[in-house]
Amino acid sequence: MLRTLLTRCLAVSLALTLAGCGSGGGGGGGGGAMTDVSLVLTDAASDELSVFEVDVQNVVFTKLNGNTVSVLPRTTRVDFLELESLGELITGVSLEAGTYKQVTLELDFAAARVVIAGHTTTATVRDARGNAITGVVPVTIDFPAGRRPIVRVGRNNLFVFDLALDQSVVVDEPGNVVTFTPVWTVEIDPASPKPIATTGVLQRVDVNNLAFVVERRATDDALIAEFTVETGGSTVFQLGGDVQVGAPGLGALVAHIGERVFVQGTLDATRRVLRAVAVESGAGVPGNGQDWVLGHVVARTGGAGVDATLQVLGRSLDVSAGTRRFNTVHTVNVSHADTKVLRRGAGNRLDSDAINIGQLVWVFGDLSTTTLDATAATGVVRLLRTSIFGIANGAPAGDTLTVDVTRFDLRDVSAFDFDVSGSVQADPDAYTIDVTGVSTTGITTGSKLRVFGWIAGVDASGADATASSIVDRTTTASVMLVQWSTPRLGVLDALAASLSVDVSAASVRFVGDGFGSTFLTASPTPTVLPLTTVGLYSIVENGSIETNTSFPTFRQSVLSRAATVPVFRVAAFGTFDAGTQAFSALTVTVVLD
Repeated sequence: MLRTLLTRCLAVSLALTLAGCGSGGGGGGGGGAMTDVSLVLTDAASDELSVFEVDVQNVVFTKLNGNTVSVLPRTTRVDFLELESLGELITGVSLEAGTYKQVTLELDFAAARVVIAGHTTTATVRDARGNAITGVVPVTIDFPAGRRPIVRVGRNNLFVFDLALDQSVVVDEPGNVVTFTPVWTVEIDPASPKPIATTGVLQRVDVNNLAFVVERRATDDALIAEFTVETGGSTVFQLGGDVQVGAPGLGALVAHIGERVFVQGTLDATRRVLRAVAVESGAGVPGNGQDWVLGHVVARTGGAGVDATLQVLGRSLDVSAGTRRFNTVHTVNVSHADTKVLRRGAGNRLDSDAINIGQLVWVFGDLSTTTLDATAATGVVRLLRTSIFGIANGAPAGDTLTVDVTRFDLRDVSAFDFDVSGSVQADPDAYTIDVTGVSTTGITTGSKLRVFGWIAGVDASGADATASSIVDRTTTASVMLVQWSTPRLGVLDALAASLSVDVSAASVRFVGDGFGSTFLTASPTPTVLPLTTVGLYSIVENGSIETNTSFPTFRQSVLSRAATVPVFRVAAFGTFDAGTQAFSALTVTVVLD
């Protein structure tokens, strides 16, 4: 899904820190000394995919003198679509201090699962030439002189690799095909990184020092790295569906040694230590033996105070059979008395009354075909942050925003039945959202909004949902995609201070904002220009990425290269004027054949 424009502006400003990281000469400070490096993966997700799960096979750093070192010699599996609001810590190593000129990542698609929203089978993934991708895709990021990162001694150097799926894929929904041309950005030591999470096996617990150790394991169960996790008085522990905070929770964690654990927190800037905000283990955590269903509650029978049957539209895993299902309606049975209901990161336990229509849930229990029994004491329902897409019926009044809902995350509102055993929970045409404490500046009648938050419980009084943040997509957060089925010469040209794009022969040519698409026409000629004085502008060719922060420099480079190398795709993120077909971009990626 698209990020807010503000977040993208922040990403660009952080990427600019690379410009001051290296002088481009010598080996960089450090003189061969070793220091800590942590690698985090994240994503700017797609509005068209529900799963993008691949193996990250290797990450190799290259120093100025040409020496290389692999910092991820074993394979780890990542679903990038789960990383829109998180960064996943995949390894921590000791690396020689100094200046680095290049980094190469390898994605292995041999066992990949890529699923288009609304499909029940995995998609065929193809490259720019139309060939199926079934093996390793290497991507090399070159850091130009003056923008080379220095790995420094005396600190934990944090590298954040962002796979921009919104600019990396073009989806053929009827054909169930995804064309993938990877676009990566790299940030080092960002000032305001996303919350960081990792998952692994709980190895040991040090109650006296309020810490524990997690082992990140490869797909073959071999050790990738050990992470020390420090806890505090406000750390929330959700263990087997029960909730404790602070030292009592850490004490209870001892019983879960050897099990899978999920940790969310922040990385220490000086040591390779993760400071935990929330910890999950036992029942209700993937990998601990339970079947699960992940999706949206589209219907429910059984009102407040009684056992309920949910219809959950989404995906599932039957552990014993190894069966996965996608975009399937599952029947989920929950007990009001026994099923443990949790909101991720919250320090209190709820009951099944908190599960209402529209809510995104991850339910753990025993699965038989498409029926999940979560009524036992080990049954866990985890409430996850939900996106509500809607058109504002007017400006907020008294901290209440009313919208005409179009979808919940990727699910069209028509899939949801708001009648729960005779009690209508909400009117999707006039859906009310509590926006207390959330900025609503500029929201008016017709504003296209993506609201992040939580759905109110069954028969709860007050608003239908509570917002944690809002993105106004009326004028921001648009994506431009132009692609040629056969890469072509002569489709890019200079026009004043912009870049013109000839879309007359393009097979894909639209601008999307998450609510719909605008088809780009040949006249007036679509143009791309910078939104701000600095941005992030990339050229991808043969798996190598050139990145600029100056639009004039980027424009000169891309026009020079596109004069002799055909263009496959132009993608951009920013704002769009439909009348002039001018796209003001914060980020632009041009893929050459």
